[in-house]
Amino acid sequence: MAGSTAVVQATRATLRERGMTYRDLAVLLGLSEPTVKRDLGHGNFSLRRLDRICDVLGVTVEDLIRYEHPRTTALTELSTQQGAALVADSKLLLVTCLIVNDWRFGEMMSAFRIDENELISLLLKLDRLRIIEYRPPRRIRKLTARNFPGARMARCRFSFSRACCRSSSATRSTARAMLSILSAAPCPRRRARA
Repeated sequence: MAGSTAVVQATRATLRERGMTYRDLAVLLGLSEPTVKRDLGHGNFSLRRLDRICDVLGVTVEDLIRYEHPRTTALTELSTQQGAALVADSKLLLVTCLIVNDWRFGEMMSAFRIDENELISLLLKLDRLRIIEYRPPRRIRKLTARNFPGARMARCRFSFSRACCRSSSATRSTARAMLSILSAAPCPRRRARA
């Protein structure tokens, strides 16, 4: 990887670690958001601007050069905490399965009549659980392996079905519909191609 590319990626990663957006950085630098996006997108900015970015982030240029990206391995099984969180929230489980099956933001909203704010809230929960990486407004990157969900997801599905069977009849019918979706939730784009 070229040195300048590594510095730009380290800058972006540092922003993410601090929970800052391009807009936040732009305000602190006294620049417009499009300028910051362009600079960090193309990596074409002056050393003076790099020094100002480092000052704002509280790092040195050397820190950016030596930055080690955390190694993320694809998720093949759910942890106990992840499984418990999915079982506790049926919509979170549904959204997880849809994302694993390559559904997009808009497709989930229209097919399941999920409000945009509610969907964002669910995506943020999945991001905290490290099942996906969510970047507003609508970028979703799954952190799962191709063979996900694996054994623990099956246990979650079983636990979810047992929990729903103890619920009201309306919840049970919703649960049955969700379980059929969980078993095989084809992406709308795949259905259209078939």
